[in-house]
Order: sequence, then C-alpha cells, then structure tokens
Amino acid sequence: MNSANRDKIEEKIKNIPHKPGVYLWKNSANEVIYVGKAKDLRKRLSNYLNGSLNSYKTPKMLQEAIDFEVFITNTENDSFLLENNYIKQYSPKYNIKLQDDRHYPYLGIKIQKNGLLSIDKEYRIKNKTKDTYYYGPFSTNSNLEDLVDILQRNFTYQDGLVIKQSPYAESLKKYKKIIHILKFSDNDFINQLTVLRDKNSKLNNFELAQQYHNTIQTLQKIKQSQVVELETYKNIDVFSFKKINDDFTIQIVFYRYGIQVGSLHFFCDSLDLQIQDFIAEYLNNYYRRNIVPNNILLDEEYRDLNFEDAFINNIIIFPKSGILKEVITLANINNENNIKLNYNEWKYKHSNTQDAWDELESILNNGNPIKEIFIFDNSHSALKSSGGVACCWQNAKQIEYKSFSFNHEVEFAQMNKHSDVQLMYLTVFKFINEYSSNLDKNTIFIVDGAIAQINEAKYALKENEIDYIKVYGLVKNDKHKTSYLINDANEILEISPKVFTLLSLMQKNVDDFAKSAMHKRYKANSRKNSLLNIKGIGQQTESKLLNVFKNYADIKNATYEQLAQVIDKKKAKMIYDEYHK
Repeated sequence: MNSANRDKIEEKIKNIPHKPGVYLWKNSANEVIYVGKAKDLRKRLSNYLNGSLNSYKTPKMLQEAIDFEVFITNTENDSFLLENNYIKQYSPKYNIKLQDDRHYPYLGIKIQKNGLLSIDKEYRIKNKTKDTYYYGPFSTNSNLEDLVDILQRNFTYQDGLVIKQSPYAESLKKYKKIIHILKFSDNDFINQLTVLRDKNSKLNNFELAQQYHNTIQTLQKIKQSQVVELETYKNIDVFSFKKINDDFTIQIVFYRYGIQVGSLHFFCDSLDLQIQDFIAEYLNNYYRRNIVPNNILLDEEYRDLNFEDAFINNIIIFPKSGILKEVITLANINNENNIKLNYNEWKYKHSNTQDAWDELESILNNGNPIKEIFIFDNSHSALKSSGGVACCWQNAKQIEYKSFSFNHEVEFAQMNKHSDVQLMYLTVFKFINEYSSNLDKNTIFIVDGAIAQINEAKYALKENEIDYIKVYGLVKNDKHKTSYLINDANEILEISPKVFTLLSLMQKNVDDFAKSAMHKRYKANSRKNSLLNIKGIGQQTESKLLNVFKNYADIKNATYEQLAQVIDKKKAKMIYDEYHK
C-alpha cells in the first residue's frame, strides 16, 4: 500500500459508520484478498492503518491491498453469516483456509417435516433444528455405513417395508432411543444386534450377518474408547495448537458422551499471524462449517485469548487439572508426535505444490493468475448408475464446498449414443447451468479424458454462448494412471515433474469423488429396487432370491416358474405380478 493509496483509504474510512458489518480488502486486479467482520467497522479498518493490527494481519496483505468495500449489517450475527458467505464466494488468499475434512462424516438423525425419521451418513452439516442430531465426526476407517444401514433397518423399516407414514410422537420416541444407544450407557442394542447376527448366520444370510457383525465391532470399538469421567459432557472438541517454524499444526479430538469418535490433524500456513491470533481466526472459521459442541477445550496457556464471537467465548474451557487437563495433555502429545512423523514431508510437498501452481498459470493461462480450475470426470457401472462430477482447485488447494455431483441416468437413457464421451457433455453442460455466473476468462476447465472429451466440453460451452474458457485434457494410460496433458488442438504439453505430481493428485481426487458418487447412486438404486418394497416380501425371501439370481435385474426378468423353484408359489406370483403388470 503506497502513500497515495493510504491517503485515499484514510479518507474513505472517515465516512464509514460505527456499525457492525463485513469488509473486503481488494488488490490492484480488484480481487478480494481478505474478508473480515467487525462490531465497529470504522474502528476496525482504522486499526489496520494505525498499526494496531500489525501482529494480527499479515503485512503481505496490507502491502497488496489498495482498496476496500464494506457491507453494513443490523447485528453482529448478520455480519457473521455474511462474512461466511463472502469467504465461500471469493476464497480470499489471506483468509485461513481449512483443510479437507469432508472425508470425516457424521451420523445424522432427523425428524423431517412430514414426521418421518431419517438416518443418514452426512458430510455437510445442514441447518440444525430441535429434531436434528449429529453424532461424529467419524474417522475414515470406521464402519459407519454399516451402522447407518442397521439403524435404518431397525428404525425406518417395518415388516421389511419402508415406513412411509408415522406420527411425530412415534418418530420422536425412536429418535430419543437412537440418541440413548449412542450414549453407550448399556449394552442392550449391541446384544440385540448379536442375536440378529447369529440368527441370519444360521439362515445362511451371510451378507446381512456380516453387516450386523461389522456394526457390532464398530459399536464395541467406540464403547471401549469411552472415558467414564467424561460421560456427563455431551459434546467436547479438544484442540491442540503448536507453532513450528512459520507454520501451525492443529490436533482436534472429538468426544461424545465421553467416547472418542474421531480425531483430525492438520498443518497450516501461518500467514505471519501470532499463535493467539491464529487460534482465534481458525476456530471462528472452523465452526462456520462444523457443529458447535457444548464445550471447547484449549490449553491453559491460551486463557487470555479474546474471541469476537461470544458463542465461542462462552463454551471454551481452559482446564488446570483433572480429567479435562488429561485429555488436553494427550492431544498435545499426539500433536507433537505428528510433527515428528509428518511435518517435514508436508512442508516439502506444500512448497512444491505452490511452485507447481505458479507453473500451471504459465502453461494454461499465458502467465495470468488462474482464478480456479475445475476438473471433470464421469462414473458408471457398465453405463448404468451414470453421473458426473466437478472438483474445484484454487491456489493449489482443492475447495471442497465447490464440488459438484450430477445424476445423468434419465438423460443418458434418452441419448442415441451411450459412452463416456456423451457423459462428459452432460456433466459440463449441467455444471455450466449451475455455476456460469461465476465463470470468467481466468477459469480453466480440465476434463478427465482425451480430445473427444475436450470437444464435448467445448460443445457444452458453445451451447451456453461461452467462448472464453480454456479446456485441457488429462489422459490416462492403460493402467488408469495420469499419463500426459493435452490442449484443445490435441497437442501434448511439456510439464515439469512438480506440475505432473499436482495434476496427478487433481485427477486422483476427482476420480475418487466420481467413484464415491457412483456408489451412492448404486446404493440408492438398490434400495429402490429392493424386494422389501413389495408388501408381504421379507428379508429372508429376498436373500434366498439374491443367492440364486445374484442381482435385482435378473429377479425382475425371471419367469414365474423360475421364481417358484426358489421360493413358495404364492410369493413367487406376488413378485412376478409386481414386475409384469
């Protein structure tokens, strides 16, 4: 910020009212580089210039900023929500970016508006109501899917059929029972599952028996980690923060009714922040997108921290002794251990990744800054359960909340040709319809595929009258690994090993996301195809048929005589009539 800009900003600040709101610092390219909120906008912005915030905000940001914009709000809560929206919209380079935690799911239990109970595995926390309960987050190696399926089977099905109507009082009773189960105050539910596991094993329903077994193991593992002295604490998040060189390392441990359900560990750029200021900003950002617990535990050395958000101030505990001090100490030990094991490797990769992004700007965008890269991929199983995804990358980091997933089954069935090429057209076309207002000449598209996929993406852009987006392709070899990068003239582009590593990571992540989305579609279709939706058909009958026919499609196509060879004639007729009306 030169003296001329400083004088202009000082004059501008004089016209800002002493009211709550949100401010956006901008650079010479009119890009938003930092978003903040304040109880008093004029006071906060003045502090940037008089030096009061020099230890709080990076000097690099102040050197780059040449202007600002403000939005006045009625309340501090309104400014909190607006700040969150702008951070999501702009992903400013000087706001602390949270690491990828979308792979750590919650168990979500809700009573819906129609009174029905829903039980799901959820990655994104939606608006929480009095009839919503989230349990987690869970580690990636847990059998959460089995737990969800078993809870659904026990609480959302009756006599093999999905419950489609339920009085609110009945759903509330089940809702409370599930929460009681998750407190692990007794073994009643585990004992119930053990009986069902053994029963299904004797009936040769081995797949279902294994599912019960996995769930029992998950529940027993969770219960074994229960800290009895913490049972009275509903939800506790324990944070350990350490500064190492110019970076920070964060360890988070989650306790629910004394049970450690998961833990996360991250490294993060310091942005020249002091550790106290880093902690304040990190927690503010973290709880924008995650469930706020009953209590947050921090080491006593940070007792003098001051958070703008009252809701955080009111729930933080700085334990000096006892069991709470013990869990803080354990989190610190784990944090220090992670530094020894992983910091040097993270630092090396992080430095190389940023260099690779800078090279990509030269290769893909003529040396101009890249606003964002969207990489597209499709997934299907023998051209069934078809769909596509798009993942967003900014400043060498994947932006999780800008991930898109599309179901193409209806449109794909109506098309004359059926191949991955046509799926790419649908994916890009649907993405443009949803996101076009945010695209500009510094947005880059990369498709998972060769020149045919590039052409389909360009055709989708042309149909939407967009001619300023550059499209590239990442081609895989016969082992399904990243091989090379091409442009829309089908020319192979020269790239360094650093860039190749970054592109390989981008391609792997979008491929994983596409496969995960396909699995969800397949699972949804399986539930929709389930014979349990036919009145009078139970789990045992379905299992017998699947053991013989292997899949629902062959059961649907079977003759009455073929079905009657496996199950009794009455049920065979019911199933045959259902699929041959």
